[in-house]
Amino acid sequence: EVILDRVIALDVELELEQLKWISMIVLYSQPGEENAYSWMENLIFDTSTSYMQ
Repeated sequence: EVILDRVIALDVELELEQLKWISMIVLYSQPGEENAYSWMENLIFDTSTSYMQ
C-alpha cells in the first residue's frame, strides 16, 4: 500500500528495475519491515532465479 502510494506520487512511467528499487527504499524506511526488506533485497539481487520479468 505504501509502495503503491509512493509510485503513484511520482506520476511517471517506471521500468521494473526502478519499481524494485523504490520498493527497497520504502521498505527500508518503514519501522518493523526488516523481513520484507530482506526478502525484497534477496529478490532483487538473486540472479540465479527469475522471479519477476
